[in-house]
Amino acid sequence: MTTIEQSYRRTTPALVVLALGLFVVGTNAFVIAGLLPQIASTLGTSPSAVSVSITTYSLVVAIAAPAVSILLPRVPRSTLMGAGLALFAVGTAVAALAPDLGWFIAGRTFSGVGGAALVPTATAAAAALSAPEKRG
Repeated sequence: MTTIEQSYRRTTPALVVLALGLFVVGTNAFVIAGLLPQIASTLGTSPSAVSVSITTYSLVVAIAAPAVSILLPRVPRSTLMGAGLALFAVGTAVAALAPDLGWFIAGRTFSGVGGAALVPTATAAAAALSAPEKRG
């Protein structure tokens, strides 16, 4: 087996996991759009009120991700990804179990903070796993 084949076998699983993480964060931003009527009915509010959570999540990710990228050189990637994953999971659980709109938006906000930690960290990790000649 060549060095390139060994490197490919070692990095491919890690890149797949990172890509799946980024997919989940991106999907979480907009997947609820099709579920707005059902979520609104469950929370006893209107679909337009629930749609605020989409904007909130997206804004939090857009604002917090650059701040997290500043931390990247100072904090180990595994710590940032672990914290991001924990916040994302807790936020998603809070939103899923929310008794009212306020808790739902709070959960989505926590998910956004977690997503903001995952996006730049996973992207930097993927770049570091790639050979220098493969980086774009």
